[in-house]
Amino acid sequence: MRACQNFLDLVTLDGSLILRNFGKKPSEVIVDLRLTGKPLTASDNARIVLDTTNLKLAERTATVKWDITVKPSEARTLTYRYERYVPSR
Repeated sequence: MRACQNFLDLVTLDGSLILRNFGKKPSEVIVDLRLTGKPLTASDNARIVLDTTNLKLAERTATVKWDITVKPSEARTLTYRYERYVPSR
């Protein structure tokens, strides 16, 4: 009887969030984005916080945190890149 082998592929993903202020005053915005994987980069001086309680490759998690001001009638695009392991097919 052969043992079942599970293989994982490492993929890199890009994402973005668009914030738009429709008001007449600046808005202070705090964004906490929880990801499954390991963040590599994030725009606008974001903080990357890795969760060190679970170190299994396919289950790693982290949070990308932004604290920004969006001016009236302004749209801000927050970008990030992360990597994660997914089951091979």
